[in-house]
Amino acid sequence: MRTFAEKLQELVEYCRLYDQKTFVFGARKTAMLTMRFLEKHGIVPGVVVNRAYLQEAKQNNPHHECIALEDLPQICRGGERINIVIGFCGFRWEQIFPYRHCVARVFAYDFLGATCLWDGTGDLHLLTEDFLIAHGAELDSLRTVLQDDLSREALDAYLMQRMYGHYAKPFDPDQYFDKALIHLRDGEVFVDCGAFSGDTVEAFAHYMREAFCSYDKILAFEPAQENRAALVARIQKEALCDVEVIPKAVWSECGEIRFEVDAGSTVGRIDTDGGTLVPATTLDEEVFRLNVSPTFLKLDVEGAELPILQGARHLIETYHPRIVCAVYHHFTDLLTIPQYLQSLGGYEFYLRNHAEAAVELDLYAIPR
Repeated sequence: MRTFAEKLQELVEYCRLYDQKTFVFGARKTAMLTMRFLEKHGIVPGVVVNRAYLQEAKQNNPHHECIALEDLPQICRGGERINIVIGFCGFRWEQIFPYRHCVARVFAYDFLGATCLWDGTGDLHLLTEDFLIAHGAELDSLRTVLQDDLSREALDAYLMQRMYGHYAKPFDPDQYFDKALIHLRDGEVFVDCGAFSGDTVEAFAHYMREAFCSYDKILAFEPAQENRAALVARIQKEALCDVEVIPKAVWSECGEIRFEVDAGSTVGRIDTDGGTLVPATTLDEEVFRLNVSPTFLKLDVEGAELPILQGARHLIETYHPRIVCAVYHHFTDLLTIPQYLQSLGGYEFYLRNHAEAAVELDLYAIPR
């Protein structure tokens, strides 16, 4: 089976070899990152989107040729054909089937699912055999501490996708709230690190109502102004009470930290080269300031999960909350995050995947 790196090399060589224009199909984050990768390898792609997204594509890509998929028959009326590289999740072949006579080749690789973080230069961070060999003992150790077969199956499926771009594992749609692992009760104090636009806050409130329980407090951390405005609007729309919106990034220490919101999306992350300076805090500091006793922590913060947990050591050792933490942003997160929590003691560990692709792999740390 070819690795994802080998498939990408095939893409680059094909686009260089044949005299056909290459277009990335997509308008947002994954498409833009795919374009950076191609440009780094000497291929200057255009952008093709459905007509409804054409204006957005032009705004995001002012220096690239942008065309509507529906215009391909006219553009290619002289017999020309183009290459298309899929730049979004959820692609379906029927989307381009009516235009197949205009297309030389389609590259439908799962860029987002098979890669980890992109560094902004066009380089992909791909899982390699060298990584698996170097960390084989740690992966074996992780496998032994996982508490059920479903967790071990999720681990194997994740590694398969990262390595080969192939995923074949059913997923649980109840992200962060796997009903076999998370049993909500009265008096919950829910801490949402990476509250985004409030989707998880709303889901938590929904699951609490479904369980006929009431919570005491929700702490929602969101440093990005646009996301925070959407978060507040959702809280008001859903008439949620006892929600504290905290306009800070969560980190391993207090102070200020640089933050970046990805172009073409509202996803933000802590980034040493980020364009915005935001206040940073720790969970230990905020728990002390607000005098609360957390029962449930959710962390999905684009790669900052381990530093946040390190800044929550006292909280974790004192209150032993249930923890659901993303472990897919860095390859090493799959190893270092369970190792850190294991060092604190008192937890059992499970893995669950919550998407069709291996881009929503979460570690569930459940108190014994």
